[in-house]
Amino acid sequence: KPKIYTFYDPPTNDEITHLRQEELLEAWKELWAQHGWEPIVLDTSHAESHPSYKTHSQVFESKHYRNFKYFFAMASLGTGGWMSTIDCFPLGISPEVDGFQLPNNGMFTSYEGTNPSLFSGSDTEWQRMANELVNLAEAFTPEDREHQVYSDRKALRDLFLNQPMPFIQENSVGTYPYKTLGKVDCVATSKIFAVHLNPHETAFAVNVGVLDIPEGKDIHDRHYFARVLSKRWRQQCFGEDTSQSS
Repeated sequence: KPKIYTFYDPPTNDEITHLRQEELLEAWKELWAQHGWEPIVLDTSHAESHPSYKTHSQVFESKHYRNFKYFFAMASLGTGGWMSTIDCFPLGISPEVDGFQLPNNGMFTSYEGTNPSLFSGSDTEWQRMANELVNLAEAFTPEDREHQVYSDRKALRDLFLNQPMPFIQENSVGTYPYKTLGKVDCVATSKIFAVHLNPHETAFAVNVGVLDIPEGKDIHDRHYFARVLSKRWRQQCFGEDTSQSS
């Protein structure tokens, strides 16, 4: 099976948030495995094993920066490969077609533009991106830090603004692919690799009436919405009997 990596850094200041993140991680592992991939969770220890980690420790330890460790965790592997955030779940991506042969000849590719969700790249490309993004973060001045946090998303955007074609952007990641309440748009899902079920898109799907929240659940239960979506997609678009699945 091809490998798909994610990065998980457990929140320490909020027990409820920690529990929800753990539930989301379990759904991530379950659904990628169900889709034919080998899900692997990286953590801070992987990032710390990268030779350049200590050099850039201020970025990883300061409250003014967010979400740079996972680039160094992936770069520490020495293999390259696929990575997704824990709220990105597979749909059209094929383990056989896409899993073993990296798209775009291994050039670093972001499948949701400059929004971090699903990436692929060779080892050389992960090393390059880790260094370029952390260098951008270190250029984030103390005056800037008083007003905002510099994130991976901002760094990807800035890198693309500062250089000609620093990485490939594709639009192969969608969000809740419902046409109406509970009805999957099978045409739309045939054109995407995965769905990114972030908090903003979850709230939007509820507000426009295509996502329902059953009794006993709330808008933060994205692990539940991901499992339901996967089941509905397999039922409605492929006619699978999912009555025995979780």
